[in-house]
Amino acid sequence: MSEDHETLIRLIHQRLRYARQFDRLFQDCKGCWVRARPAENRDFRRILDMYDSFEPKASAQGLPPADPERRQYWVHQIISDSISVLAEVEKRVVAHACLIDMDRKAWGEMEIAVHQDWQNRGIGTELTCLLVDIARTFEYRRIWLTVDNLNRRAVHVYEKCGFSFIGPFETEREMEICFDGFKNQQVCD
Repeated sequence: MSEDHETLIRLIHQRLRYARQFDRLFQDCKGCWVRARPAENRDFRRILDMYDSFEPKASAQGLPPADPERRQYWVHQIISDSISVLAEVEKRVVAHACLIDMDRKAWGEMEIAVHQDWQNRGIGTELTCLLVDIARTFEYRRIWLTVDNLNRRAVHVYEKCGFSFIGPFETEREMEICFDGFKNQQVCD
């Protein structure tokens, strides 16, 4: 990672720490209160705990890594080098998502994981929308992701948040959302 890129990520982390607009409290579909917010380095252990109990491991493009040491390294890198958000219930992390900066704020790749005990409750939708809002605020032009074609729940969430399919119809599909700064206008074909 270049020094300019590290500086940019550090600046975004500093801004997120003070941006209350990205701290959300909501009720999930079962009536539980959930807090969604930007993750910080101090959240490392709790995020790792979520991934340690996440099943199945290595299910989506090898993530989260099945090997405990690789998983620990991966979580550390994701928190340090990307824009990360989490969902927590009573201080327990139940979901994590990140926007990996691919081209100096021009576009980022999104990854998300909702613990199996907390899926299908609206938490993935909230985290996805939170990352989209953060990307708009920091003037990203595009967010890209891949999703298993058979994961209909995830596809529904992404479409609900404004993503659309790109590329050929295969087992893994690419989706993206494009916008122009704060205007939230689709600018991609």
